Amino acid sequence: LASSSTGVGDQARAEARLAAALQRLLGLVEKYPTVKDAPNFQRLTRELGRLANRIEFLATVYNKQVEAYSAKVDTSAAKVLSLFIALPEIDRFINCAEANGGETE
Repeated sequence: LASSSTGVGDQARAEARLAAALQRLLGLVEKYPTVKDAPNFQRLTRELGRLANRIEFLATVYNKQVEAYSAKVDTSAAKVLSLFIALPEIDRFINCAEANGGETE
């Protein structure tokens, strides 16, 4: 799903859809306490929490790198250099709320 996306924005939107699906799954599990108490489900929940934290951390690191790159591109020397070579613009990684147009689930 998210790994087949073409750009950062597409990937963030795909991950937002995945997060929404997981939230719906967790909502369903609330109705079935035996599933919620199962060791496999508890392991899954912990692992999903760790993955979410890792994604958030890496998105923050990525966005800081994009901001640093953008600041360098905006310098006078880079503007002169850009007359001779094309410096690509890099998209920020957006979070789930941004991908959903500001909506949170």
